[in-house]
Amino acid sequence: MKTDTVFYQLLSRWPALVFELAGWLPPPVEYRFMAPEVKELALRFDGVLLPPDHRLDLWTIFVEVQFQLDRLFYGRWFAEIFTYLYQHKEQREWRAVVIFPSRTVDPEPSPAYRALLESGWVQRVYLEDFKDQPAGSTAMQLVQVVIAEPNKAATQARNLLLEQQRQVDPAEFRNLLDLVERILAYKLSGKSPEEIQAMLHIPDIELEETRFYKDVFARGEVKGQVEGETKGLEKGEHREAAKLVLRQLQRRFGPLASEQQARIQSLPVAALEMLGEELLDFNASADLAAWLKQWETANP
Repeated sequence: MKTDTVFYQLLSRWPALVFELAGWLPPPVEYRFMAPEVKELALRFDGVLLPPDHRLDLWTIFVEVQFQLDRLFYGRWFAEIFTYLYQHKEQREWRAVVIFPSRTVDPEPSPAYRALLESGWVQRVYLEDFKDQPAGSTAMQLVQVVIAEPNKAATQARNLLLEQQRQVDPAEFRNLLDLVERILAYKLSGKSPEEIQAMLHIPDIELEETRFYKDVFARGEVKGQVEGETKGLEKGEHREAAKLVLRQLQRRFGPLASEQQARIQSLPVAALEMLGEELLDFNASADLAAWLKQWETANP
């Protein structure tokens, strides 16, 4: 869930990162990044890159970030793509890019989808291939921080920030710092904000003044793991976690009953993150009902 949020911010800000990851030439125009919903199925893409409306010669590009093994992934994703093409009466050629952290998370595709994967229209990207490559852009450097070993992530992030601090205006730099802090909170889940501040040690910047600090830690001193207990988390952070879990469940099983949605939205962040991990092993909506009942029994 944390990774989905990070990549949504990355791609919203740098849509051309998709081209860089896929090994394509830079886009001739500025694409915009969206996350449209396939209404009849109550499913939502991680993202779609759209060129200007008048450029029918350029591709519509479907983007998916898949950081957990899901045996049903390709069937669901291609269903979303073709439903979108039908609903929008798409006139352009399309391409699709799926971003995996490593090959171990790429499920073995069914023969039904193998021809699509071999067509050249679908690009599978493995971030492990970019770990030690020279980064060509700020966005790619941030990707390398995401996939770095935990003991190297903070150093890479600090070097990036020190370089950018000299090149961009203060407002742009604070936005970049906010994103870096979110990535480090994801990577280094046991670190306090003070420890993150010490690791970054950016001159003239106080961590307490950044948006990330205010969003996540403003309710007081954070104790324990950043991804664990819900103490210190803003309501917005909880809503984001619940939204991501509901989205994943609706992808697997279709629309949920309003009663189930309410029960999921009432879960604390730690339980939402646990559910986000375990739902990939669910085979039917009954598994979700059983999980909720078990959690509520153990946490009256």
